[in-house]
Amino acid sequence: MTLDATQPLPFAKGYFDVIFSVGAYNMFGDSEEMLPSFIPYVKKGGYIAVAFPGLKYDFGDNVPPEMQPFWDVPEVARYIRGIDWWKELWGKTAGIEIINISGQTCHDIAWEEYLASRNPNIEEEKWDLDMMEAEGGKYFNTIQLIAKVI
Repeated sequence: MTLDATQPLPFAKGYFDVIFSVGAYNMFGDSEEMLPSFIPYVKKGGYIAVAFPGLKYDFGDNVPPEMQPFWDVPEVARYIRGIDWWKELWGKTAGIEIINISGQTCHDIAWEEYLASRNPNIEEEKWDLDMMEAEGGKYFNTIQLIAKVI
């Protein structure tokens, strides 16, 4: 079954113990409405946990020169944000207790494995590889957010 997480889900309220997303939440969860839309589907005391690529800090208007070519791609500037940005967004949500918002300690290993899994001959994936090479470990992070439904 394939679902669009931005649309109402076909599950009963309180159906899940945990809702989690790895590697995708940043592409659809960047609005104040998204996290609250998941809360009714999770049992009280259950969790919402996500992990995805992000930044160690937001660039704002000071995008480093080596990253500027990639920030011209509109979705990159929207999807790749820093921990503080996510803390602020999730901090606005009622009905949850934030358990953890941090960079994952396994970031370097996960990043290496991700890069090794990519096919550099597929043009759609090439810009991604080029961007990661250009950043050289200075800016990217893997962000995890965990909240308990109260």
